[in-house]
Amino acid sequence: MAAAILSWAKLIAIGLFLLVDFTLAPGQPQWLAGARENKIMVILMIFFISNFIEQQLIATGAFEISVNGSEVFSKLKLGRLPSLDELTSLVEESLNAGQ
Repeated sequence: MAAAILSWAKLIAIGLFLLVDFTLAPGQPQWLAGARENKIMVILMIFFISNFIEQQLIATGAFEISVNGSEVFSKLKLGRLPSLDELTSLVEESLNAGQ
């Protein structure tokens, strides 16, 4: 949910930055003048930083294998990835049990 909100906020921020002309009035911060001069850099920074945060929000580290609706392997439960031989035997056992 938070990642989806951040994704929309990113698009809105980029859109506003492209469409709104930030005219510098006396008393406005100097960093805004730099941002106006380097629009491409600011847009890329918004894009990449928000994508990084989105990925951190949705990353679970899950690797789960299910066969016919029953869980065969879960990295979250075991804390490791299966070897190819182990995964093959688990899937075969599950398929044979279903027959």
